[in-house]
Amino acid sequence: MVNSPTVSPASNRERIRAFFVEQCFLEADALDLDGGLFSTGVLSSLDLIDLLAYLEEEFGIKIEPLETEMQNFDSVGLVLDFIAKKQASG
Repeated sequence: MVNSPTVSPASNRERIRAFFVEQCFLEADALDLDGGLFSTGVLSSLDLIDLLAYLEEEFGIKIEPLETEMQNFDSVGLVLDFIAKKQASG
């Protein structure tokens, strides 16, 4: 389901957190905005692939191959920043 880019940042944060809890089996209490996900080994490169597919479908954005570096998605906050940047650029 592709959602409107006018969705609030708080709603986006909850959607991202839900993805990590439901798809990656992380504890919701352990997810903060700045906590490392890939750099600390909490998530793997396979989880990154799932995350990228989810972001494209859920937020209606196109992620280019050069944008798929793990450091762009290493925390909930970085994922939210990436979504906002992609939605603002159209």
